[in-house]
Formats: sequence, C-alpha cells, structure tokens
Amino acid sequence: MARDISHLESDLKKFIASTITREMELEFAELVAQTIYKRTKSGKGLTINKVSWGDNSLKEIKPLSPEYVSYRSRKILGPFASPRRSNLTFTGELLESIIARIKGDSAIVEIQDIQHSSGVKMKELAEHVSENGRPFFGLADSEVKIVENYIRRKIRERIRFLNK
Repeated sequence: MARDISHLESDLKKFIASTITREMELEFAELVAQTIYKRTKSGKGLTINKVSWGDNSLKEIKPLSPEYVSYRSRKILGPFASPRRSNLTFTGELLESIIARIKGDSAIVEIQDIQHSSGVKMKELAEHVSENGRPFFGLADSEVKIVENYIRRKIRERIRFLNK
C-alpha cells in the first residue's frame, strides 16, 4: 500500500523557505561584516592571503615599520586609530567600506566599490593590503563556529515563533 505525500513535501519546502527571512539573511551577513571589522580593529588578521570562509586561523597583523609608526605619530589619526596599530590604511577607510547587503537571492559581505581618498578603488586596495602581509577579509575557523552557532540559535528561535 502506498500513499502520496507530495503535499507534505510541498508544505515542508514552504515552511523551510519561510523560516529564514531576507532580514535574517542580512542580519547574518552583518554579523560576518562586524566580525571582520572588530577583529581587524583589534590588530588581528588571518593566516592565509585570500578570501576564505573557514580553513583559516587568526594571527597578529604584520607590524608597522618603525618609520611608518613615527610618521603616523606626527599625523592626526581617526578616533579609533593609534600610531602603532595597523587598521589596514592610514585613514581607516578600507575597514569602513566593508558592508553587508542583499544581492539577488542572497546576502553578501563585500568591500564597497568606491574610491579611497588616495584615488585607488577600495577592492584593489584590499587586494594590495592582503597580498602585502595583512590578510583580513575572511573568517577564521573559530569565527565560523561563532557565526554558525548564532545562525542555529536564530533559526531555532524563528521555528519556535512559527510553531506558536
């Protein structure tokens, strides 16, 4: 004896699709963007020199040269900058250009396609910074676990809300 359960499958697909909203996707992407931002501001980068989402670990960002520290100490820096700690660029514009947004059917984290005050495109600047010993645009394994746990918790909360 066989029963047709295609209507259950259809209902299940609708339920899953309604569980994760666009707002939730954007919230998850914003969490990733903030994780990259805060980690980099604290002076930590990644071990590999490419965009990566896992299979990576944290390391201190390559120190600034003594000459550059001296130069920075004579200049006015942004509110969160210090002469000895690298925030990737002198002005901090690169970190500030990291955004989370909805693009098509998914949420993404990207570096805005705008120009740095030096005239260089931010994406080109990010590649240059990463290739020269300061990789930052990705997540370390430990950060991936934190983001995954946050997503699981939010999905569980949403399912409980939908089942009321």
